[in-house]
Amino acid sequence: MFFTASSWNIDEVSKIIPVSSALSFEKVQSSLLSVDDLFLMPVLGDEMMTVAQGIFERDEQQRSDLEKMILRQLQVATLNLAFWYDFQELNLRITDQGFQRQTTDNFTSAYKYQEDALKRGFRNKGLNALDSILEILEQHTGDFPKYTHSPAYTDMRKRVVQKAKEVNEVCYIHNSQLIFRRLIPILKELEDTNLPIILGSRLNDQLKKAIQKNRTSEQVGDTTYEELRLRCVAYLSLKACAQLVRQTGSLTDRGLYFISVASSGENNEVREPADGEAAVRLASTMEQSAAAYSASLTSFIEYYIPDLFTGHDADVLKRDNDHKRTFWA
Repeated sequence: MFFTASSWNIDEVSKIIPVSSALSFEKVQSSLLSVDDLFLMPVLGDEMMTVAQGIFERDEQQRSDLEKMILRQLQVATLNLAFWYDFQELNLRITDQGFQRQTTDNFTSAYKYQEDALKRGFRNKGLNALDSILEILEQHTGDFPKYTHSPAYTDMRKRVVQKAKEVNEVCYIHNSQLIFRRLIPILKELEDTNLPIILGSRLNDQLKKAIQKNRTSEQVGDTTYEELRLRCVAYLSLKACAQLVRQTGSLTDRGLYFISVASSGENNEVREPADGEAAVRLASTMEQSAAAYSASLTSFIEYYIPDLFTGHDADVLKRDNDHKRTFWA
C-alpha cells in the first residue's frame, strides 16, 4: 500500500483528490488495501509490487526522478480506484443500528447525477494512471527488471502479438495497456485457430518455435521470422478488435459513445451509447481490413517463403477438368 497512517498528509492527498481535511487514513485504509489486491497485484505481480513498495518506503531524497514519477502514478491510481470501488461504503457508516448515511450541518448529500459523474471520474483517472504506470515500466525495463516477471509483461511475450503499441499501429486503442489486456484472450484464440490456417501448419510451428526461443531474427526463406511475425500482427490485431467490438460494442473502458447536442438544458452536450448497428458497422469495417491483411500475408509468404506456401484461399475452388467428366457448374 502506498499510503500509511504515519505518512498520511491531507495536503498531499488533496493534490490528487480535493478531499476534506477531516478525512482520516483509517476511513479509507480498507479501500486502499482492496485496490492493491484487486487491481495492482494482478497486473504488476508480487516482485514488482515489492519493488514499488520499496520505492515508497525510501526517503524522497533517495528516489530517482523516474521512481518519483511511478510512485506518483501509483498513488493517483490507488486513491481514485479506492474512491470508485468503495464509493457507497465510504458514503455510509456501519454501526450496531445498521447502515447510516453520513451528513453534516453545512453540506447535504450529492445528487444522483453528481455521484455518477464522480464515480466515472474516479474510475477513469484511476485506470488512466494504472495505464501510465505500465507504459513507463514498459519503456524502462532496464531500470525495473522485475517488471519483466509481471503478468502484464509475460502474458504475451511468447505470442505473436506482444505489445499494446503493435496493436495501436493498425487499430487505435489509445495505446492502452489495459485495453490490450482485454484483447489478450481473443488474440490467443485467433493465434491458435486462425493463424495456422493462413500460414500452414509447418510455417506456423516454425514461427512459434522462433518466438519462444527468442530467435526471430533468423532467416526463413528470403525474409526473417520477425518480419513474418509483424505481418501476422496486423491481421490478428484487426481481427481481435473486430471481435471485441462485436462482443462489447466497445474498444475502450469508457465504451463506444456518440456525442450530440441537446435541444435544451444546462449541459447541452449529451453522450449516448452507440446502438448495436453502429458496433456492427465498426466491426464489419475492421473485418474487411483484416481480410485485406490476410490476403497480403498470404502473398508475402508466396513470394518470400515459397517452399512453405500452401496456397491462396481461392485456390480451393480451382480444379483441372481436362479429360474428366466432372466439372464446376
